[in-house]
Amino acid sequence: MKKIDLRDLAILADLSNGKHVSKITGLILKGFNLDRDPNTIYRRLLLLESMGYVGRGFPISQADTYFITEEGIKFYQEAIS
Repeated sequence: MKKIDLRDLAILADLSNGKHVSKITGLILKGFNLDRDPNTIYRRLLLLESMGYVGRGFPISQADTYFITEEGIKFYQEAIS
């Protein structure tokens, strides 16, 4: 199993700070404020989703949206404190 790293914390920070905390307020892949390849962000989102830290929201056009779960918020808060 892959481990959480700084890239994952950056994704959780982007979701948390942007208040993307529900299916309705989810963020599409292009909306992330990260200087990373979209494929890298997508792979990291899949990892975080498998751990329960990120969920999929409602699709927009042909893109899925992602939001931070309550478990993800708790993990992120503990990681930065």
